[in-house]
Amino acid sequence: MTRAAAGAAPLFTILLPLIRPPVCLPHAVDTVLRQTERDFELFIVCDGAPEETVAWAEDAARDDRRIKVRAFAKGEALGEAHRAEVMREATGRLVAGVADDDAWLDDHLETLARQLRRADLTHTLRVKIDGEGRYNAPPGRYDIADPAVRRMMMETRNTPFGPTFAGWRRTAYDALPHGWRPAPKGMATDLHMWRQFIETPGLTFSSGLRYTAIKLQSGPRRAEGWTLARRGAESALYAAAARDPARAARMRLAAYLATAEGYDRAGLLRVAAKDPAAA
Repeated sequence: MTRAAAGAAPLFTILLPLIRPPVCLPHAVDTVLRQTERDFELFIVCDGAPEETVAWAEDAARDDRRIKVRAFAKGEALGEAHRAEVMREATGRLVAGVADDDAWLDDHLETLARQLRRADLTHTLRVKIDGEGRYNAPPGRYDIADPAVRRMMMETRNTPFGPTFAGWRRTAYDALPHGWRPAPKGMATDLHMWRQFIETPGLTFSSGLRYTAIKLQSGPRRAEGWTLARRGAESALYAAAARDPARAARMRLAAYLATAEGYDRAGLLRVAAKDPAAA
């Protein structure tokens, strides 16, 4: 039994906010529950989500005591205030996030925990997958330990990672001036949050060298008229791939190759040839 299941404070608090029916949610939750690091509490934060979503989440919570469901009326913007409220009752020493239409490989939390030994805010490498199944990664490695990268995040609307890839220490979150709050119009919610970390004196940062999560881009799929049923079927396929070690390894390699095509193929393949988690 994990510490969280036994009622003790867990290592991780995980936030999973959503607004839609539970078409992708079961598959995202499956990738969370299959983590090699099992000491966590998972908050499913329903931001005006329909009753069927709340019902599915409550059924899941009855099956696994680590899952907690918090249902709210639709909040401002992306319901950031609801996340702030949940954080007031969360007990994990480390925090991570995941979207209901994304997927974690099974070592995601384990990797974040290792990286958070030396940083207050960290992330693993970001990869997005478009509606054609193409892997898209940033053209280069943005290391947020580099002051120039943090300056770029303060001066532009560019962010090298989102909540699905990020982890932070609870003590660092508690030191922020506001915590989760709605972002100004035109700014991503996650960038609005990361800027608080950057502006808070004394916090430390790191970036990983390992792909441990994937983001299934919503924008291209909306533009192409994907139905919710199609989104759910796709999420099921990627969750199944994440469960299979051989397929997960191929997904990880595809992500490295996508990044290599953008700038330094030979150099990145040398990195991928060894164990990036040991770097």
